Amino acid sequence: LRLLLGLITYDRDIQVHVMDVVTAFLNGRVKEKIYMEVPQGYKSKAQCVRLLGSLYGLKQAPLVWHQTIESYLIDEMKFKQIKSTSCLYIKRNHHGRFVMIALYVDDISLAGHLEMIDATKAMLKERFQMKDLGPITQVIGIEVHHNPKKGDMVLCQKKYIESILRMNGMENCSTKPTPLPFGSKLTTTPPKQKDKIQLDYRRAVGQLL
Repeated sequence: LRLLLGLITYDRDIQVHVMDVVTAFLNGRVKEKIYMEVPQGYKSKAQCVRLLGSLYGLKQAPLVWHQTIESYLIDEMKFKQIKSTSCLYIKRNHHGRFVMIALYVDDISLAGHLEMIDATKAMLKERFQMKDLGPITQVIGIEVHHNPKKGDMVLCQKKYIESILRMNGMENCSTKPTPLPFGSKLTTTPPKQKDKIQLDYRRAVGQLL
């Protein structure tokens, strides 16, 4: 991701667009023999059926999806995988124009020259149901503010921070320069019941990391 974003600040001819694959995991075909109970509402004499396509909830689903999209990119679209980064693919034409694809589950970021990006989008739409989100403004929870004229970029996680505050009941808290008031003395005495803060500490730390 840093590489793709760095490209558009280095070269103003390069753009980054984002696409989302609709129900990505349903596009794969499972190789193992997996059987499931007949879904409610489906009329069948059989009590169970063999699963041919991937479903959400299968432990194989992420791997099957990755194999499906990777096979299409390399075999059909003639992309080459970057050996140092397995989720990054590149394709060049005879004029030196290029497009790079970065995969993050069902989020696809495309960086390169616009005509190559448009051609790649068209081929992806032929095989998968896609949402074209246009030029990058947000990716994996990071807001991207790019000014092509100035050649600068700002990344922020304001919405993510606000969501953490809401989940922990601190959306109305005020900012402070230090974690504790100046001169506070820590003791081993448990706080009074009215002073306790209901906070899932492990979850909060995980969100911050």
